[in-house]
Amino acid sequence: MKGLSHFVTGLAVTSFFPQAVQAAVDGSPLYFVLGGVAGLLPDTLDFRISRFLCRCEGEIAPDPKFRDPGMIARGLAEAVDAAAARGRPLRVRLDTVQLAANRWQEYTVRFDPEKKRVGARYGPVVDTGGRPVPWPPVPGTETGEAPFGSRLVLGYEAATTVRAFDGPVFQMTPVGRDPRRPEVRLDFIPWHRQWSHSVVVAVVLALAVGLLGGQWAGLVVFAAQLAHLLADQLGSMGSALLFPLNRKRVEGCHLMHSTDPFPNFATVWLACLLIFWNLSRAAGANAGPNLVQIVVFAGLLPLLLARLLLRTLTPRRS
Repeated sequence: MKGLSHFVTGLAVTSFFPQAVQAAVDGSPLYFVLGGVAGLLPDTLDFRISRFLCRCEGEIAPDPKFRDPGMIARGLAEAVDAAAARGRPLRVRLDTVQLAANRWQEYTVRFDPEKKRVGARYGPVVDTGGRPVPWPPVPGTETGEAPFGSRLVLGYEAATTVRAFDGPVFQMTPVGRDPRRPEVRLDFIPWHRQWSHSVVVAVVLALAVGLLGGQWAGLVVFAAQLAHLLADQLGSMGSALLFPLNRKRVEGCHLMHSTDPFPNFATVWLACLLIFWNLSRAAGANAGPNLVQIVVFAGLLPLLLARLLLRTLTPRRS
């Protein structure tokens, strides 16, 4: 989920606490501030701290003046086998390709564990928002691939598209015990959703806030962080929910992608409806629609119609 979705979700969770609503009526927005900040906190810690502490042993930097997808594929394939050979994790960063201000060369890498191959394919030139834009043809080839010798276990989706700003980091971790059949696990951006996305860490932080600001402040912080973790589990990557007891990320439900605009819009829409219902209930508007009616008729049905309309009007990319 995007930051705005997590922030509004934190506010929605806070609105379920009558103490928070009453404090806001009395002129103190503290609980809602805590809920919004706690909803954002896990990703803020990752993108402001963990991201810069992640060190990479390898870097693949495509040439902006010549398309060479084979070089990208070979670099990743060699990293897989290098991790298996040395017996410890290896991290590789894929650089983005900036052609001009607000112009980026899109490319996609795909791992095929069954065929033991890595493929790379150049896409269109896009702006920062990922929309294709006109651009003079760049010399080179469009696709390339390279083989690797180790068995590969995917810890994320097989394909990753690289567009603007910072490129992704892949971690290749040897997991096989038989040296005759080396096996490597592939993880996407290993610095993300680790200690910051742990239920254990959320409990510790909530206890600290509770000691300073009272039990309801601690409960609001815990509930907002828990909502963040649950929302992230709808995607593919998952989170290290039991860190430090277990440092492995628990696989997500694969229902959505964090960058997809519609799930983020739907989350914000439903969260705002929940806030409206909780505030109207606190104001004594008991004659209005109940929670089920609001969620179904003002939430799910309009969102379903909007989804169908978008699918009808949005052209498919080849």
